[in-house]
Amino acid sequence: NESFMDQSITEKTNEMKFSVYANSSNAATKGVSIDKVQALATNGGFSLSAWEGNLEDSPAYFSDLKITGTDVEKPTWTAASQMYWPTKKPLFFSAIYPNNLSVANTGAGTTFTHTTPASYEVSVTDQAPTAIDNSAQADIMYAMNHGSDLNGVDATTNGGAVSLNFKHALTQIAFKAAVVSKNIKVTINSIEMHNVMSVANFKSVAPTAVANTSICTWTELDKPKAFLAYLNTLSNNTIEYSNGTNTIDLNPANPADKLMLIPQILEKWHPTTTITPTTPVVFSGAYLKINCKLETMIPKGTVIHDGLIYVPFSSKNTAEGTEVWLAGNRVTYTLNFGGGYDEEGKPILTPMTYEVTVEEWKPVDGFNDTAKPTI
Repeated sequence: NESFMDQSITEKTNEMKFSVYANSSNAATKGVSIDKVQALATNGGFSLSAWEGNLEDSPAYFSDLKITGTDVEKPTWTAASQMYWPTKKPLFFSAIYPNNLSVANTGAGTTFTHTTPASYEVSVTDQAPTAIDNSAQADIMYAMNHGSDLNGVDATTNGGAVSLNFKHALTQIAFKAAVVSKNIKVTINSIEMHNVMSVANFKSVAPTAVANTSICTWTELDKPKAFLAYLNTLSNNTIEYSNGTNTIDLNPANPADKLMLIPQILEKWHPTTTITPTTPVVFSGAYLKINCKLETMIPKGTVIHDGLIYVPFSSKNTAEGTEVWLAGNRVTYTLNFGGGYDEEGKPILTPMTYEVTVEEWKPVDGFNDTAKPTI
């Protein structure tokens, strides 16, 4: 799932050169999609720092050096200022995209505070969102290289080319919709995600001898918000149950219309807690607020519900119960229409059920006319 873009080294000098990977297994992200190394080059490149050790107080060799690439399938990477390898001294590298982030670098990693863009947000009282703007969210990526033995990198490593494997730092959220109840038609107008944390601190974690790979952490999560995840601008996302489950991707032609959010743990809202749409979020629990219309096919065109449905959701995998809102994961929620709640936690779509009894035969006396009188 990775595209390795090598650069031939033709000069035997101490100039630093770069080989860059783009981890594309969970790309196709909001704003600018960094699913190939060429996209990394054409969208401004990245910022690189080098250290003489992998500790917080290690001396810096250089910091926040801008690296840009050519607009070709296998870019050539160029530093804003040409760097040269030190003699007899390994280096430890950290990189970040986009290169305009305000970060703090040490030999142990890169840190910064991230806030989900305000363009994602919707008002808690907004019943009919009118636009979705994902352009402000960058596909935040990071890379570290501490050497295959974790003792650093020098001019003899990889022919003098600094190898950087970029990973996605955020979680991408996508939605599908399915009808699982017979004779039901659903038209989906909008989907909002509520009680999702919007601020956190990022840190890239130096590789360890056990993992020997770069990871990141998100801590001190704060400020729960409501985000607009989907808006039907075409008025044609209607699905019906027919010979099984019908499933559709919501806006499949536009992969940018998927939320990019901070990795976090979400506990789902419990339907016994009343939602008050006119007040700020003050209770615990994550939920989806879905504006949709439910109709029955028999009798055809009968509207069961036209308005809001609230659905609890969490950051766990439904089948295994493991946390899936991790950095670099694309999490797809399939909305199985056939349930959901109103703001008071009462079920929206309640199937008719039947209780049937059979009355026993009641014995009565009748006239026996089989014995005819003789004339």
